[in-house]
Amino acid sequence: MSTPSESAPYGFVFPGQGSQEIGMGKDLSERFPAARAVFDEADDALGFALSALCFAGDADELALTANTQPAILTCSIAALAAARSELGDAFVDGAALCFGHSLGELSALVAAGALAFADAVRLVRLRGDEKGAAKRPPLDLAVILDRSGSMSGDKLSAVKQASLDLLKELDAGDRVTLISYESGVITHTERLLADPKGIEALRGHLLPLTTAGGTALGPAMYQGLEILERAAGKRSEKDLAHVLLLSDGQANEGETRPDVLGARAAEGFARGVSLSTLGVGLDYNEDLMTKLADQGGGRYHFIQDAQAIPRVLGDEMAGLVATVANGVRLTMNPAPGLSVQAIYGYADLATDKGGRAAAIGSLGAGQIRDVLLRLDLPAATGESMALGVLGVDFTDLKNQGKQSHAELALTLSLSADPERLRRAENTEVTVRAAEVESAAKLEAATRAVAIGQYNQARTLLQEDIQRLETLKKGDPSLDLDEQIEELKDAEENIYKAQQSESERKIFEKSFKAKAYKKSKGGYDQSDLKVKKKKSMKDPFN
Repeated sequence: MSTPSESAPYGFVFPGQGSQEIGMGKDLSERFPAARAVFDEADDALGFALSALCFAGDADELALTANTQPAILTCSIAALAAARSELGDAFVDGAALCFGHSLGELSALVAAGALAFADAVRLVRLRGDEKGAAKRPPLDLAVILDRSGSMSGDKLSAVKQASLDLLKELDAGDRVTLISYESGVITHTERLLADPKGIEALRGHLLPLTTAGGTALGPAMYQGLEILERAAGKRSEKDLAHVLLLSDGQANEGETRPDVLGARAAEGFARGVSLSTLGVGLDYNEDLMTKLADQGGGRYHFIQDAQAIPRVLGDEMAGLVATVANGVRLTMNPAPGLSVQAIYGYADLATDKGGRAAAIGSLGAGQIRDVLLRLDLPAATGESMALGVLGVDFTDLKNQGKQSHAELALTLSLSADPERLRRAENTEVTVRAAEVESAAKLEAATRAVAIGQYNQARTLLQEDIQRLETLKKGDPSLDLDEQIEELKDAEENIYKAQQSESERKIFEKSFKAKAYKKSKGGYDQSDLKVKKKKSMKDPFN
């Protein structure tokens, strides 16, 4: 090994996916104990012998993204460890920059000391890919359908069609609990195997459904959660227990209090059962449906008309079958003297260490969730400040349902130099913060429209558009352009909302759903591809 000239700046570039081959890292591991230690750490972090796969494994198995990415990252960091052992800390730490191609960006973060290696190798293992996600865990699914009087006609027909389509996506090892409700609750099947015989039985229960009565949403949800919770001992750790709750109306039978129902959904999530909600039409309680999805660790969908039911239910199902991590829970325990003000977009709860925790829910292969936290910091001196520990707990469905934990100690560099502060700004976080604030303003505008305060709604939107236009001058961004256009669209639609009760409800529910999605900071694989194409800052993706 040789070192660069002392006078010339140098850096490290890390490779992305595609550079893998059997035998990778073997020579490094045999020649340098420091490199071998990196492979040993990866084996421990992942719970299987990644080193054996790299050194003399099967090429097809190594080519799986869930194996390729941790293999390349581990080999990259092993090479850096070998360089450090031979050339000294000064050589490695003296690099002017670390960067990488796609996956290599994470290797660069590890090399720069911004991310612990064990955390990084677990994260890239979770990323998976669409092919890997096809080998999904078994589903233990409770489908809860509203058949109250308001669901008559096209709505119920569309629900039946969507449910039949959903059955086609199930594997023989999946189980389905089918529940319908009006003033009362009927459990048609309880954890029925989705084999040919079971599918035929489910069709036999779905097709004759008719509408009548009120909306016992609460009792139906309780029933679905209880059935899946009771079966916890019958499922393997890698099975995915999930409730799909559909409604088009206001809960008016049994328990109806949103706080009580939300707490029950949170209790179910804590017991390993997630819950998603689908609101149909213009008359359901979107505040209740978002609360249930938030606290149940699932997703909320607004379905404006019956024709969209199959598409939205299909989207929810696609997210389920791509799941690689379940029961994801984020915690932030601050350092002494600091406090967590909020975890935006999620129902967060206090931890026993004075921090906050949020139910993130499930993550699919390739899915990214941008979560924004706000900390209250005291005045400080010196060069740095410890912020606390950020932790993630989840069930790793790609690793036999292993309960996993990753954490990262956060440190903030301090400076009184305005120019240094300007250069250090992470503009991606700045834009994300602007998005969260815009989501709050958009939701506030929908609430103003709901009570007929149209001028107040316009003022809220116009002020936020002006704020984003000012921010855009200092940081041009396609994300900011999209936010501005969405707010302008909302402002233009206020006039339509003034024309009739139905138009007002359309405005309220559609834009509140958009605000909800923005606050979550999550997008699926198809959105991810679009986002990459529009990115102005990432030439490697």
